[in-house]
Amino acid sequence: MSRNPLKPVAVIVVVLAAPTVAAAAGLNVVRHGPMLQAAFKAAYGETRSHHMTIGTDGDFTLTPSALIHTREGFFLVAAASMDSGGCHVCESGVAVTGFADDHGHPGKMTGQEPLISGGTGFNTPTVWRLDRGYTQYPALLVEGGWRGQGCRSHGVGIVELAPDGPHSRLDYLAEAKDIEDFGDAYGGEHVVGRRMSAHAGQGFVMHYAGWTHPGGYRRLALDITVTYRPKNGRLVPDKVVDDLTC
Repeated sequence: MSRNPLKPVAVIVVVLAAPTVAAAAGLNVVRHGPMLQAAFKAAYGETRSHHMTIGTDGDFTLTPSALIHTREGFFLVAAASMDSGGCHVCESGVAVTGFADDHGHPGKMTGQEPLISGGTGFNTPTVWRLDRGYTQYPALLVEGGWRGQGCRSHGVGIVELAPDGPHSRLDYLAEAKDIEDFGDAYGGEHVVGRRMSAHAGQGFVMHYAGWTHPGGYRRLALDITVTYRPKNGRLVPDKVVDDLTC
């Protein structure tokens, strides 16, 4: 997988206890228990962990993190951690596997996304959340970004949890960026992205506003709206803004 602004690292999480089931907008999230272990074994042949090479990204250890139950089926989220250690560009993330709903239990496997990158480097665990506003079916938003040389950026990858399995719709949607003020003429930078509108399955609109602080004065440096629309299975922006990542 080629390097993108979401790298290095990746994403994942979910829930079931004894039986502790958390509901979020019609979604049940199971974080431990026999159902989660059974789904992980069905996907990887093991119940506790699984080592695998993912494309050209390297060797990873996968562990069961959560099982999400939606109207469309079950979705296993496995935490992916790069085996090479905690270097700055060492990657983590999540792998997502879909299963049909067989009378309230995971049934036939419907599809798989081997690795969704996230995190901010150093193999730190990736955080994710669920959302209904970006895609026709519920989406897993995988948080990621970058930290280094005075710059921090944050955004999400969007994985749609569809009836025919999970599908990566967008590698990186920028949400924020900060550059430290080193006391030079530039004076640092702060960018914030906000979703203005969304029509599930039809796309959404993001507004980005950015300020620099030359000489201690605040100056508007970015004010732009970007529209994302579905095209060939992906969410495609109507324009590319270069100043949203480190």
